[in-house]
Amino acid sequence: MSFTLPPGTPAGTYTAQIKANPSTGAIASGPGSEVALAVSNCAAPSISAQPASATACAGQAVTFSVAADGKAPLSYQWRKNGSNITGASSSSYTIDTIAMSHAASYDVVVSNACGSVTSAPATLTVDTAPSITSQRSPWAYP
Repeated sequence: MSFTLPPGTPAGTYTAQIKANPSTGAIASGPGSEVALAVSNCAAPSISAQPASATACAGQAVTFSVAADGKAPLSYQWRKNGSNITGASSSSYTIDTIAMSHAASYDVVVSNACGSVTSAPATLTVDTAPSITSQRSPWAYP
């Protein structure tokens, strides 16, 4: 059996009347057994510091972090372009050696027993080192 309370219901203890309908086995409202419902203040987490976008060269490390508030325990799931990243389940996510394939949008879903919130996206831009495409002959004059 479950009860749905309207959003904003203040914390406290409430009483409900429950009765069984023997002919159908269903539960109906009206006089019957009293049940106490305890309602606690519970809210989804909130993000107090969003992850920041980053630009780094291929081969470097980059770390994204988030700060969140809410009823513990909080859980974290980092995502790349909307898909979960396996094992990325803390308040920060580090890529030790980035490659061009890491250039993407990253966000994190923070959850607790009361709900979840998704961070703003952080973009990772991966730069490459300059390369020489042609060289002048050492014998050429300017």
